[in-house]
Amino acid sequence: MNQLKKDTQVNFRTNSQVLQEAKAVFAEKHLDASQGFNMFLEFVASRKELPFKTNDELEREKLIDQLQKRVQHNESEINKGNYTTLNQLEREFFE
Repeated sequence: MNQLKKDTQVNFRTNSQVLQEAKAVFAEKHLDASQGFNMFLEFVASRKELPFKTNDELEREKLIDQLQKRVQHNESEINKGNYTTLNQLEREFFE
């Protein structure tokens, strides 16, 4: 990414253990924390997206996966003949 002028300072609170682990990852890539955070901000600004999924997105994916598994199970049951027809329901509940 282009070298942008660093013209503001940001201060925020974070978990000290997470910060130390992140600094170790940055160091493996020959970056300091400031360079790593700037790369993250430039990535988000240029791509207009996060490089990871939010908790809401992860939860949505989990629910979709559960629904897909349920649909597949139900399709399998239908293919085996394990289902109730509308006529059977009408006889059971309306006769």
